[in-house]
Amino acid sequence: MAKQKSLHTLRRRKIPEYILIYFGLAFFALMVLFPLAYMVLTAFKPLAEVVGDATLLPENPTIENFKVIFRADEAQLLASRGFEANLVTSFFVTIFLFAVNTVVSLIVCSLAGYAFARFRFKYKNAVFMFFMSVMLIPAEMIIIPLYSAYVQMGMLDTYWPLILPSFFGTNVTMIFMFKQFYTTVPDALFEAARLDGCNELMNLFLIMMPVTLPVYVAQIIMNIGAAYGDVYNPTLYVLSVEKYTLPQYIMALEKLFSTGSAHYQIPYNLLSAVLIIVLLPAFVAYSFLQKFFLGGVVTSGLK
Repeated sequence: MAKQKSLHTLRRRKIPEYILIYFGLAFFALMVLFPLAYMVLTAFKPLAEVVGDATLLPENPTIENFKVIFRADEAQLLASRGFEANLVTSFFVTIFLFAVNTVVSLIVCSLAGYAFARFRFKYKNAVFMFFMSVMLIPAEMIIIPLYSAYVQMGMLDTYWPLILPSFFGTNVTMIFMFKQFYTTVPDALFEAARLDGCNELMNLFLIMMPVTLPVYVAQIIMNIGAAYGDVYNPTLYVLSVEKYTLPQYIMALEKLFSTGSAHYQIPYNLLSAVLIIVLLPAFVAYSFLQKFFLGGVVTSGLK
């Protein structure tokens, strides 16, 4: 009885501490969610409410922004300014690049990580450290030689410069994550697989892949962010408007009302509508994939 009373007293003393912690968490959560909520509200505002005095809630809600985006070739607002990019085309182009780069990178980098983790060969550590040192090289140092090479190979204004690096395992971070995860897998699991007649490739794709599922999911989510956020490379290599990726589409839409000076009206209502449409698949994918972070315990393969 005395023990229960002391526990109750201890909990009462920690109530102010709990209140302070939850208040701080709620405050930071509001700071993170407010820009997202403001973006959603802005998507339903006409242009006059966006470029004028800013208001939190739309005074004259409209869905015209979404209509304009999906019929850009027919919309007078965009057509009058020579806007020829298409949101649907840009979306599927980005999904295509994401799918190819993700599948190829996962295969190549998992093979490289598996080799570094499980095989023994001469100068293995030196080669691995060389791979890690590549992360220290700024991309700006190699962009000119790469650009010249792609031009000489006739790949300018194609998607090959955005896809080809994945075939050569240039994602060093992914290789490092796979290597570190495979290193933690108990040797007993590999021995059991070999006794069952598995060769190295079967061992990797049939035994190791289910065990290391959280690593694959983490890399897929990181690639989604990379596909949505890469503006520099597509702008450098993809020149035709009909081949624009989503970042290029959003950048072109942002400059839609440019007057040539530093002060021009940016159509934030159209940008917000585009961002909502673009981010919805990413939110759905993340909501579906995040549960896999809780699985994939290494020892589960030994049961």
